[in-house]
Amino acid sequence: LAKTDKPFVVIDHNQERLEKLAARIPNLLYIKGDATEDEMLLAAGVERARGVMAALPSDKDNLYITVMAKQYNAPARVVALSLEDKSISKLRKAGADAVVSSAAIGGLRMTSEMVRPSVVKFLDTMLRQTGGTYRIEEITIPKGSPVVSRKLAEVPFRDKFELLILALMRTDSDEIIYNPPAGTILKEDSIIAVLGETNNIQKAKEFVNPNPA
Repeated sequence: LAKTDKPFVVIDHNQERLEKLAARIPNLLYIKGDATEDEMLLAAGVERARGVMAALPSDKDNLYITVMAKQYNAPARVVALSLEDKSISKLRKAGADAVVSSAAIGGLRMTSEMVRPSVVKFLDTMLRQTGGTYRIEEITIPKGSPVVSRKLAEVPFRDKFELLILALMRTDSDEIIYNPPAGTILKEDSIIAVLGETNNIQKAKEFVNPNPA
């Protein structure tokens, strides 16, 4: 989040852990306290947050945070950590928009290390590099964007912003077009997955949405 310039607040009851994190991340915003207490969530700005990540070492606590986050801010995207598979359905019923299973992610990572180690190394290097910050990001084309109804090749994602187009999808469909053809027509609410430097990705977002609400 810090590397991609996303504003965020951390809540943790362990002062030593917070200080170690603050030493690594300049200008870190944090609150020392129990994230399952309403006053802590409110102090962190849950009512106006775009999203909440519940990542405590207890599924019960993550379930509570999910419920309270949706109660205070229904539109917020909530991503919750699940340590046990039986908790996944409970977290989704509580309102979590996405649930990350540590066991499933661990299994996928082990398999990837076995069958595609070079790809794993590539992604790890991309995430850990200290120079330029390259990421795979999504760019949403809003209503009224100047690129609506234009061909993909007519928008300077590559020439001006040096972005690699990986895929294209729409919010109202599960269909994903990988490596979309240059002649693909861009429509409202299309989502483009790109690979590039974070500053260039931000410039591209401003290009397709010059007048954000």
